[in-house]
Amino acid sequence: MVKKGNICFYAFFVLVAMFLFSGCSQNILKECENKISDERETYFEGETTNYYISFSSGMRESPYLLNGKSENCVEFGIITIKPKNEQETESLTYEIFVDNDEYCGEFEQSPFDDTYAADIGKKVSNNAIITIKLNNGNREEVAEMKNATNG
Repeated sequence: MVKKGNICFYAFFVLVAMFLFSGCSQNILKECENKISDERETYFEGETTNYYISFSSGMRESPYLLNGKSENCVEFGIITIKPKNEQETESLTYEIFVDNDEYCGEFEQSPFDDTYAADIGKKVSNNAIITIKLNNGNREEVAEMKNATNG
């Protein structure tokens, strides 16, 4: 009789827990989506002789507002490079080839560390083929990017 009472208690507890938590997940997920200002969906990495390179893309709020809401989202594709050693930087530019599309521009140095970044304003898929050419004055380096999104 005691075993039957324990089984009924555990079954009741499981049913109450399922009832309490079943309605929350969708509301919580929707609430979180409305507050996320930066969602990175893909991540690629590569390197050249002189630079470590990463590329991430997704959706972000534009402009970033610290108001607890996510509004006016736009696509982004950020190239970040970090020099492997100290070197003179004249005019650091890039050409990035994403599948059949080409983007080019100049990097901006981070005010916080020794990295450089540029945004191509484009979200890419996980299976994109990405090649990046870096030009630092008269030296050009090329990197084939590898998808690192899922580890």
